[in-house]
Amino acid sequence: FREIKRRSVMKRVSNAERREIVIFLAWEVDKVTMFYLAEWQRLSTLLMEYSSGNPQPMGTVLRQLGDDLLELYAFCCQNLVAVRQILFRYDAFCRTFEGIPMLDYYMKHVKTQATSFRKLL
Repeated sequence: FREIKRRSVMKRVSNAERREIVIFLAWEVDKVTMFYLAEWQRLSTLLMEYSSGNPQPMGTVLRQLGDDLLELYAFCCQNLVAVRQILFRYDAFCRTFEGIPMLDYYMKHVKTQATSFRKLL
């Protein structure tokens, strides 16, 4: 009976932790998404301005836009890797203390969200 009660308590604590981590990661991913969308809009606006008749040589402009796009891509990749790393480390912590791993739970929860950046995970 004592073991069943202990498992029940651990399951409730684990569910509470999961909800908190999912909320935290969702908030952080949403901040990254907003930054990504703002930068994408800025870059597309720059491209439209330069293509509509800017006196600068087009090669220089395209090189600058390409560099900015690569930096934005690197930023997104770093954030994706960071989220995955957080989940892996949390799972390792859970295994140490006989908890319930979270990576599969988070991936299932994330797939139901509408944010396009989360689909990349």
